[in-house]
Amino acid sequence: MRDVQLRDFLAVVDTGGIRAAARKSGQSQASISRNLAALERYYGAPLLERSAAGIRLTESGQLLLPHARLVSVELEKAREEISGVALGRSRMVNVAVSASGEAVLLARVVERFHARHPDATLHIAQGSPSQVAAGLREGTLDLAAFPSSGVLGQGFTCQRLFSADLIIAARPHHPQVGVTRLAQLACAKWIKGASSEGEESVLRVLRLAGLPHPNYIVQRESFSALLNLLLRTDLLATVTRPSVAPFLEAGSLVELPLYERLPAIVFNLYAREGRSLGKLAESVASELRRAARAQRR
Repeated sequence: MRDVQLRDFLAVVDTGGIRAAARKSGQSQASISRNLAALERYYGAPLLERSAAGIRLTESGQLLLPHARLVSVELEKAREEISGVALGRSRMVNVAVSASGEAVLLARVVERFHARHPDATLHIAQGSPSQVAAGLREGTLDLAAFPSSGVLGQGFTCQRLFSADLIIAARPHHPQVGVTRLAQLACAKWIKGASSEGEESVLRVLRLAGLPHPNYIVQRESFSALLNLLLRTDLLATVTRPSVAPFLEAGSLVELPLYERLPAIVFNLYAREGRSLGKLAESVASELRRAARAQRR
């Protein structure tokens, strides 16, 4: 098997047919067909079903697809790293970090990583658990610092980083800033966060207390959107205490002094199982663990 065969297999899958793949890649249809036939001989099974409507992956083709994508990404990364070393270009590590993880860990990680690798770039991504899982499986993400409540599924290594208490935060002059019971927040308006950052745990606490579902009027993914809404509106949000600690200390946000305690969130470091991390990705993992240890103190 040659990498060009996997490349043509992916091109046909992504474009929907041999003709479209040939047109996009500048190859002949006959050349792509030969590579597909060679790939099917190598695996001893048909990978694509051809019809007038186009192509469809067989069961064997569906099994091959995620592996082919991973191989393609790894080969491209190797090419970029080799040419980058030769030409002195920047190298990149791709890491998914949840909004709270970004607020708590990122400053330490970026500074120390840059000090150790001044020619490298750290690309920070966010996404849903399914998007992060797909990125790790396909190799477009090297690592993920993510809450354990955002279940990624099987096929990943998992190392505990730190845990953080959930609180309800508001601006200092919020009309309900002094309430001490969740029941007093029945009419409040809320900012909905990513479900992977404790939303389900909070809903469970409310259900156990016999309280209605929160009135979410906006959903946010980024930490900056959360802060802007908390600082400028009379909306409430559940957040991890460490993520807003500087704003609590400065008095620009306050924690509602509730009698009921909200659950803590555990943050883990995830990587694809069976995949060895490169030097740069391992360096980022080391800095994430170091920043987490500092957070625990």
